[in-house]
Amino acid sequence: MANYFSNYALTKVASDATILVMTKPDLKALLAKRGLRLIDLATHLGIDKSAVTRWHYRQVPADRVLQVERATGIKRKLLRPDLYL
Repeated sequence: MANYFSNYALTKVASDATILVMTKPDLKALLAKRGLRLIDLATHLGIDKSAVTRWHYRQVPADRVLQVERATGIKRKLLRPDLYL
């Protein structure tokens, strides 16, 4: 079972306050855990590798999350925790 807080980090904002901040999912690491690379995902989806590389540095577009989930088995809440709880 995936760690529920894997996309979060504790950030100290003052000497007496700490907040939980959402971090960007690491697409390359999520794929690597499944023995896949960015190029493998691009090939499977029939798109250019540069698009998938942009997703790695930014985020998977909302309209592609379900396709990526089906292609890789990576849960949508790990790909876009801001959209799926």
